[in-house]
Amino acid sequence: MRSDINLIVSHVFGGNVRSDNTGDVSALRLLAGYLFNTQRGANVSFRAPYEFKSGRQLLIDSSTWKSLEIDAPLNDGGTCLLDVIDKTKTAVGARKLRSYLRVLPGDKNVILSRQTHIGHLLGNHSLMAEISSVLSRTPDVNRAVSRLLSGRGTPRDMRNVFEFLSILDSVKNVGKKLDTDLAEKFANIDTHDTLTEEFSRALNDDLPSFFRDGNVIKRGFDISLDNMRDLSNGAIETIAELQAEYIKQTGVNNLKIKYNNVLGYFIEVASTKADALMAPESGFIHRQTMAGNMRFTTPKLIDLDNDIRSASEKASAIENEIIEKFIEKIRAISTDLMNTADLIADMDVWLSLAECADIYSWVRPTITETNEFNIVGGRHPVIEFVLKHNGGNFVKNDCDLKEKPIALLTGPNMAGKSTYLRQNAILVVLAHLGSFVPANTATIGICDQLFSRVGASDNLAAGQSTFMVEMVETANILNRATKKSFIIFDEIGRGTSTFDGMAIAQAVLEYLNTLTPRTLFATHYHELTRLVESENLNNVSCLTIDVREHNNDIVFLHKIISGVANRSYGIAVAKMAGMPEKIVERAEQVLSNLESGAPDTQPVSKAPEKPSVKPVVEEPKTKSQLSLFG
Repeated sequence: MRSDINLIVSHVFGGNVRSDNTGDVSALRLLAGYLFNTQRGANVSFRAPYEFKSGRQLLIDSSTWKSLEIDAPLNDGGTCLLDVIDKTKTAVGARKLRSYLRVLPGDKNVILSRQTHIGHLLGNHSLMAEISSVLSRTPDVNRAVSRLLSGRGTPRDMRNVFEFLSILDSVKNVGKKLDTDLAEKFANIDTHDTLTEEFSRALNDDLPSFFRDGNVIKRGFDISLDNMRDLSNGAIETIAELQAEYIKQTGVNNLKIKYNNVLGYFIEVASTKADALMAPESGFIHRQTMAGNMRFTTPKLIDLDNDIRSASEKASAIENEIIEKFIEKIRAISTDLMNTADLIADMDVWLSLAECADIYSWVRPTITETNEFNIVGGRHPVIEFVLKHNGGNFVKNDCDLKEKPIALLTGPNMAGKSTYLRQNAILVVLAHLGSFVPANTATIGICDQLFSRVGASDNLAAGQSTFMVEMVETANILNRATKKSFIIFDEIGRGTSTFDGMAIAQAVLEYLNTLTPRTLFATHYHELTRLVESENLNNVSCLTIDVREHNNDIVFLHKIISGVANRSYGIAVAKMAGMPEKIVERAEQVLSNLESGAPDTQPVSKAPEKPSVKPVVEEPKTKSQLSLFG
């Protein structure tokens, strides 16, 4: 087994395994071992290895990726960012778009190059329509080639390779109309006209499900195959003629020539009519006696059976040889086919993002190397997408972190704080993807990392409560963030007592004020705004949600404005949620007493008295005990 794996690895590197590619060798050795164990006997073909993750990147950890719902929704039936931007027409394009999302570049030149691809398409709607037409006819050649070369292909895979080759002329012509960089690459596509023409002559229009079923190769492609098929197919007429001859010879009108896999061709008559065939001089040879029937053969029928079987086997062997030659020709150009498919996938991705920009009125963001972040009229692409499908409109909001990179956002629940946080984080993702963004204008400085600490969750299997998870994620962000990072924090410290939580939130905010990453910090601790107003936090600005009150009801305008929230409106939100009226009234009474400093002397019901218990003093827990099960 080890020698086979070494052979595969050596083949991948062209027999040149050097000391500087030992990491690549180790990875490929693992892959080769897996293939050896699971695909034994398959003639597996490798493309030459290339570095996939190169250059600077925007790093996003798993919890941030999940919370922003980039390529998968949090809830079943939900919508993620990929659902909105994926308008690809091909399977290779869909896979390429997902891979681009997973590896977001942090190189300004790469991002600007992608913007150029998209912008060129946006300026030419007729070209977009032409590309869309070509892509809609493009099969998944990567999968087809992989199956054929591994010995698991079908006639349909061969048809897909032929159809892919057939559209390469169109692909090449339309690719030449793209922007300069892409046009040059498409101009160098080899259309393999000779092989395409050969496929056109060879493949039947109506292909079977499997190669073993035969009739894959068209009549007229190979003379020897046609001859063998004629002999095999012509047996039907010959058998019919022979049957008529034997009926005339014996006078047995119900004589039949039949076939099965055991006897081959044989003559069958009713037992009551068999006497005419039993006589030695008749020339019939008894083969088998059945209930009510007897079976015979003749030297002539034996020879015919041998000829038919031989012709069928020879036809199958000839056809299989032709198919194998085609597969070897595909193998010889497989790398070129896959490289061309990569180009087509790129074209599909840029068309998809151009269609998004066109349909959703997205704009080309200005990308800088500074820490600038200035969004005018920004929108959340996913929520806007869902709202439009339901007849609603999304409220645009600005976000300017140029002068003060940290924004402290206060306001009631349900008013749009979390949406605002996520929307700006997603704009960062789209900008680094090279896409246009949902805004009136946007200037975004390159980020090194994107962090999100939003929502409430626990990890019971690991013994971590909701608050513990919050603290772990917050610690991860603060330990890794730099001035070039972009962070969204939603309600730090809410999972513990008021004073503890506020103390943690203030300490985090003060740390961020010193580090100065671009940060959106949503909180219900209004006390933190006093630090900003007193100018103790000179890099922090205050934002809030615009709320209107009317007849004791509140109206959320979902508009972000400068300033500080004067109330939390928690009871109003509880009322909107359907809380029983008595509870709402009682909560308002208790709130009024608390705000005035008066004691609450009118409880709804008297709680039962508890027995006096002497407090137990516990030893402080160690760090390892700080878990749900501690």
